Amino acid sequence: EVGWTLVYEMGFYLLFGILLLAPARWRPWGLLAWAIITLIGNLAGGQNLSALAVHAFNPLVFEFLAGAATGLIFLNVRGDRTFGFILLAIGLVGLLMWFFSAVPFQDGWPRVLCLTLPSCTLLLGAAWLARAGVRAPSYLILLGDWSYSLYLTHLLTLVLIARLWRMAGLETLPSIILLITMGIASIIVAALTYFLIERPLLNLARTSRKRIFDRRTERMATR
Repeated sequence: EVGWTLVYEMGFYLLFGILLLAPARWRPWGLLAWAIITLIGNLAGGQNLSALAVHAFNPLVFEFLAGAATGLIFLNVRGDRTFGFILLAIGLVGLLMWFFSAVPFQDGWPRVLCLTLPSCTLLLGAAWLARAGVRAPSYLILLGDWSYSLYLTHLLTLVLIARLWRMAGLETLPSIILLITMGIASIIVAALTYFLIERPLLNLARTSRKRIFDRRTERMATR
């Protein structure tokens, strides 16, 4: 179930959208104040006050704030191609070090502290490279297009494959085969969801928005 992350996304979009209404020079300070309030609220046990506070003072808020800070850095700092490759390498090394370590995955502060910085470093490096004219391979761009569909469907796919695996009596096979099968199936389902559902809906939204804009333009022109 991925709905819990959407709760954080909607809350972040609402508050960050309000922050965007402020002058640009105030936005970094707004993010800093937001981070301080979240940290103090979390350390003081504020997340136990109400259902809303559970989300407002959760450490996962810092992942969204770090993403916003990364965007501000990208807009205000002109990183060149060399520095982009350096950041990309640092981010990959950081994630691989965590992945191959013996540290078990934990939500909350362990997740934020271990994964946020290398993820943002990786993202910033890739963004700077794109701005410098370095294009990713087409298959990676395609996987990126499918990523939101993958995010929404992967848990359903994983559960389905696990059940089918047991029904077929394949538990005796090495676990790596199951993991590879799950990965491939998740990508296939994401691709189908993107081409059959997500992209048609996006095209419909763009067409509808254009029609509304054209009608408003015609009305203004006839006045």
